[in-house]
Amino acid sequence: LRGEAFLWPHTPIEDEALSSAAQLFISMGLIEDGLNLYRWVEQRTPTRGGAIAYDEVVCSNAPKLFDVLRNQGDVTRALGIYRSFLDDVRMHACVDPQTRSDAATAAQAAGLPDLAAKWLGQAVAEGVARADAAENLVQLASIYLEEGKVDSAAKTLDYLENLQMERSSLRTDAVRADVLAAQGRFDDAISSYDNAIEASLRSIRTRAAV
Repeated sequence: LRGEAFLWPHTPIEDEALSSAAQLFISMGLIEDGLNLYRWVEQRTPTRGGAIAYDEVVCSNAPKLFDVLRNQGDVTRALGIYRSFLDDVRMHACVDPQTRSDAATAAQAAGLPDLAAKWLGQAVAEGVARADAAENLVQLASIYLEEGKVDSAAKTLDYLENLQMERSSLRTDAVRADVLAAQGRFDDAISSYDNAIEASLRSIRTRAAV
């Protein structure tokens, strides 16, 4: 394949040879190397030739690699894969809302609230199960609060309550309490914290979140 690429520089034949090499890397388990080669070919000749079946290959492999890296605790590389391959209009159909929500969580953990808010907003807009959508909105409110956007956080929680979605009362009350405290409404904040603590005692599974 390298020999063919050398014989036909800057032609669709070279692109096809390099794309085949990238697919070979992926089939051998070198997914990150294969994707990076694919992206290089696609960016080098975007209007002529380009990587063979770029969208299909990226759709099949980038979400898997993102999950693998994130589950291994390699958040930085996982976010690099997401931003390089999946944070693209062409790829929106390839990324399910849960993956986008996971990317937002990883971005928040990495100290990138702007990216987290962007991807959470996309996940909410694209639609997920009602409980997941509610959790995304609560997380979005929490991000706004971390950024000092208290009014935006309050409006997000108000929007969630108006939708009357099924949600975790523990998580919602805890974030609402944080917002109320930031607004200086301390009596209301104490009441909301009390509600969160009460909710945590109803189930063994939620006690660790107190």
